[in-house]
Formats: sequence, structure tokens, C-alpha cells
Amino acid sequence: MHSPPCSRAAVSIAAAVLLLAGAPPAAAQGLVEYGVEFMPLPVGYNASTARGVSDGDWDRPIIVGTVENAPCKAACWMRVSQQYEAIVLPGLDPNMDSAANAVVHVPAGLGEWTLVVGSSTNGTAGKVPVKWDIQPNKPVDVVPLPALNAGTGEARAIFKPDGVPLRALIGGWADEIPPMAAGDAPQMGLRVPMIWETTAAGERILRPEFGVGLDGHVNDIGSAGSDGYVAFGGGQSPAGGWMPQMWTSTDDGETWVNEQLPLPMNMVTAEATGFDYEPGTLLVAGWGQNAAGMIFPVVWERASPPTMWTIHELPLPVGADGAQGGAVRKRPGRVKYSNITLKQGVAAMTLWVDDGTGWTALSPVDYLVDPQVGTPIAPGFLNKKFDAIATTVTSTSGGGFNGPAALDTLAAILTPTTLTGVQDRTPSLIAVSAAPNPFNPGVRINYTLPREGRVGVTIYDATGAVVTRFDEGRVPAGEARAVFWDGRMPNGARAASGVYFVRVATPYDLATVKIVRVE
Repeated sequence: MHSPPCSRAAVSIAAAVLLLAGAPPAAAQGLVEYGVEFMPLPVGYNASTARGVSDGDWDRPIIVGTVENAPCKAACWMRVSQQYEAIVLPGLDPNMDSAANAVVHVPAGLGEWTLVVGSSTNGTAGKVPVKWDIQPNKPVDVVPLPALNAGTGEARAIFKPDGVPLRALIGGWADEIPPMAAGDAPQMGLRVPMIWETTAAGERILRPEFGVGLDGHVNDIGSAGSDGYVAFGGGQSPAGGWMPQMWTSTDDGETWVNEQLPLPMNMVTAEATGFDYEPGTLLVAGWGQNAAGMIFPVVWERASPPTMWTIHELPLPVGADGAQGGAVRKRPGRVKYSNITLKQGVAAMTLWVDDGTGWTALSPVDYLVDPQVGTPIAPGFLNKKFDAIATTVTSTSGGGFNGPAALDTLAAILTPTTLTGVQDRTPSLIAVSAAPNPFNPGVRINYTLPREGRVGVTIYDATGAVVTRFDEGRVPAGEARAVFWDGRMPNGARAASGVYFVRVATPYDLATVKIVRVE
């Protein structure tokens, strides 16, 4: 998937489609929701985008992306004392753009190392693939990755194999200019798929077998268990269309063999953008385009050892005019999920869920804790171990999902919540209570915020289905507030006796209290 340009205008016409573990359709099996936490802006910057999230432990999930203020600068956000802090990463030229696309993190017990990859523009070579090493008590420096003779390219994905400290494999692309004879006119370079290895000794190219086409790139890279390492991307065929590509390595990344994935039925072009592997199953996310120009989300599935590919064409939501691919996840005993960029007139995030009966499309109002805090509008990047999602959200004080368009965007992290009120691994700082409890016929929900924010109050039944919602607007810090629920459903009928949950949510935190209605 091509990285979005670094501008709010460009981001506002992108959209994200997230398919998250454990999130079945709202009408079936209850609802799993995700909390939204915005990343802070450094002084002097007015917008940000998220492009990646680490797979590290919960104490330090790291978000990477850009902060915007002409030029855009690569940035990462680290969690310190339960708050995220922004770090602006140095570029090759301080007056030109840079972007961070992916990150891996090794926790302190294993060596404390954070590696960020992306691109940085300088005044002579254009966009250059780069890495940033972040280690304790050492300055952060930007290091160009070798990029063939043209010097331009981009690092898009990163994978940390086990066993060797400070070693990682990086996927992306670089331009290669054919050799010229004396007196020849300059020739246009080819964008070729690239895999790099970085170690304590430096960086080197692990050149993958090129595969099909005149153009290509690697979008994701990682492990397929006993089948070795895998990478996925696209290659442009001589006819002009994109073809989904896979590269495999069975010698610890030293050599890579190319394989072309099959085109979906009735599709003339397609690309692989992300993958997930669990023992016995390889899942690949991407997109396919038909002859009429419609773009559809696609998931390829194959058993291990390799069998024939099964292709799943995901349905578009009502009103959508196309979709592009992002990532796919599968965990034992849980639903598959896919993150796909949706184009829908007005940008909005959609969630696709496969609960074993087929794929279903959801919308943010179905799975965000409080969709009024803002609308995810850019590709979401899923943490493979913990299902944390880095995305870009329109931050607004007056509308969010159902309101007017916002001018600014902010990088954000979405994390799964439960009806026990546990979110983001820390106790909530929102004070909430309910009285009387048990109640009949109504109950008063009291809350106080530790800091100002837009508030949504949602009442769920014991299955997780939404009973009713209250939009409280922006609430000052420290002000005692209350919401009264009369015990009725939206249709006016009395709610049944039993257990209910009240959730008070802000962009940065949430709290839940259990209530019981009795006859």
C-alpha cells in the first residue's frame, strides 16, 4: 500500500478499514469496542498521522508516523509514566520531508532497542530509505539504507527475527537505473522490490528475486514459522496492471524466491499489502480491481504446507465506491480480521469481521467506544501481538462521526476494551458511580473527569449490545456531572430486569460501572 502524502488534505480523502480480533458484527454475538487515545503534538506542529505500531510489551507500545508543519517530519510516540510523549526524528535535511512507516521494539529485559524505518528527502537524491536506532543513553541518528545506484527509495515494513540482538529485516523499494553508455541520455529508473538486513555491523541488501513486471515493492515482511520468512507486495506487469507478489526465504533471509499470487476472479489487477500467519494457515490481505475500475478488498488464504490459494472477496459497505488493502489477522479461536483502506466519498473507517459464516462490514459507530470523539480516516496499522491499532483520526470538538468535518488530524491508538472497564492496562482516572443500584425504575450516573474532554455515556446489556447512548459534549475537568437513565429502551419499552453496564468514555480514558435493574 502506498504511503499517503504528508498533508491533511491528502489524509482527509483516505480512509481506514479495520478488521479486528474478537469483534463480531454488532447484531451478532455482542459487541467488542475499542478506545481512542490521541497522540500529543510537539510544540510548533499542528497535525499528525500514524503509520505503524510496535509489537512490544504493553508497557511501551510505540506509535510512528509524521507530524506536520511544512515540512512534515518523522515522529514516534513512546509511553512514559502512562502518558505518550512525542519524539521528532531527525531527517537527512531539516528543511525537507521525512516519514516513519514501521517500528519494532525489544523490551529492556532483552536489550532495550527500538528500530524505526521510513524515508527522508534530501536536496539531491530525493526520497531515501532510512532507519532510526533508538537505544538508551545514545543520540538518535538517521541512517540511509543502501539503495542501489539511484539512491532513492522507501522502507515500508520491518521484522525482528529471534536470536540475534540488533538484527532486523526491512522491506520496501528502491530505484534502479540501468547502466548507460557514454553519451546516452539519462534513463528512467525502475522501482524494484527491496529487502535489507540491518545488524550491529551495518546494513546490506538482501536482493529478492524480482518476479513479474517493470515496477515493484515490498509492503510487509515477517515469519511463516517452519516455512521460513515471507514478504508480500506488488509488481507491475508489462501490460500495466499490478500483480500480487510473495517472496519466501528458507535460509534465514539470505536468498528470496518469488511467487505470484493468483488474481481474484474478474479482477485485472491486484496487490498484496499485509499478512498474518498462525500454525497451519497463511492469510494475505490486499485489493483487486476489475475492468470497470472498481477496487475490492481481498484476502488470500492457504494452508501450510502450501496448498492451493483460497480467495475471499470482501463485500463493500452500502455506498462505498471501492477499497484498498492493509493487513489481516487471525488468532486461534477468534475471528479473522482485516484492515483495508476504504474510499467512500467522505472518508470513514469500516470494520470487516469473519465470524465463520462470512464477512460482514461494520462502521465506526459499531465498534469505537465513543465515535463522537473523532472519525478514523486513514489506514490503520495493527499490532500483531496485542491488537493495538495505530491510525489517524479527525480530531473535532463538535461532531466526530456524525458531525462536521474537522480541519486537523491526529495520530491515535485504538485499544480493545471490555465490559469490566479494563482499558489500556491502567485503572481509569474517571470517577464514576451509579445510584440507586440496584434500581427501579431509573438510575443516576455520576461522573467527574480528571481533564477536559468530550464525553459519551453508553449503556450496554449483559451481552454487550448497546441499549442507549448519551452525548454529553465537552465537559470541564473536575466538574461533577450526572446522566439519568429512566430504564427505558429507545422504543419506550421498559428494559428487562438484569445486569447492565454503564461506560463513560473520553478520547483519553474510559470507566465502567455495573448496574442492576430489578422489578
